[in-house]
Formats: sequence, structure tokens, C-alpha cells
Amino acid sequence: MSLKTTWGLFSYQKIDPGTKLLAENIIVKPGKKCLDLGCGYGVLGVVMAKLSAGQVWFIDRDVVALEYAKINCAHNNIEDFKVIASNGFESAGDEKFDLIVSNLPTHTANDMIEWLISESEKHLNPGGELWVVTVNALKQFMESGLKKTFGNYELVIKNSTHAVAKSRKTG
Repeated sequence: MSLKTTWGLFSYQKIDPGTKLLAENIIVKPGKKCLDLGCGYGVLGVVMAKLSAGQVWFIDRDVVALEYAKINCAHNNIEDFKVIASNGFESAGDEKFDLIVSNLPTHTANDMIEWLISESEKHLNPGGELWVVTVNALKQFMESGLKKTFGNYELVIKNSTHAVAKSRKTG
């Protein structure tokens, strides 16, 4: 996998440790519809596509980041994708996904993170999963939010700086 980026984007000089940890541990079932929420220049979406995902959506509010997500899809020969400029799910309509991944923002209000988790649950198909990574300082908050919204929580992996967790939509 090769990625292009530009000055001003989050972690533009190298893939940040949280995204890297999530990318190295994500499990993608073949043919599933996936979403990289807050995609930046598309690291996680490209990884999902390379792991046999079906269609991959890239959502971010930063139009420059979205242009680089498109560039990275082309650069990595990914054809079945959509790029949407949106603050969270505001422009996603009623779309449903089998897998949503996100490097949750650490420098935002807690209610924004809670909203992203809650909206993710609404946009998952039954049995679909939300995979998130955050800094360890927010691990308890993330766990609480996932349990409250989904009724379940699984810590996938934790290292000295970040934690990856997932929740499954039941019913």
C-alpha cells in the first residue's frame, strides 16, 4: 500500500500510531460494505479495500483530505468507492454499512464523540460492527459510550498509547 498526502492534513508525514494500530488489526469480511468515518487521506478505507471489502465509503468534512482519499484509491487500484463531504453522517442519508471504522477525534467535545458512536449504530446493518481507536486517556470514555449505545464492547488490542475496540449491532 502506498499513500499520497499533503501538508496540513492530520498526520501527513506518516501514518499516526492509532490509525496504524487499527489498520494492523481490523478484520474485514469479503464483499462487505464499509465506511471510513473521518477518513482523512483514506488510510483505513484503503486498508479495508485491500482486505477484500466490497464498496468502501470515505466520509470527512475536509475537502482536501477527501481529494487525497480519491488520489489514494486511484493510486492503489481501488475502483468500488464513494467519497462524501460530510460532518459525520449528515450527508450519508439512510445508507447502511456492514463495517464502520474510525480514529475517533481526541481534540473534540465528548458529546461529539457520543454523537458519532450513536449515529454509527444507526448506520450499521444488523450484525455490523463499529471499530474505533483512541488514545488510552479516552479508553474508559470510549468503552462507556460503546456499551451504552450497543450493549456490548470488546477491547481488540491496547498498547502503551492507544486502544482499539469494537462493538456489534445486534438484532
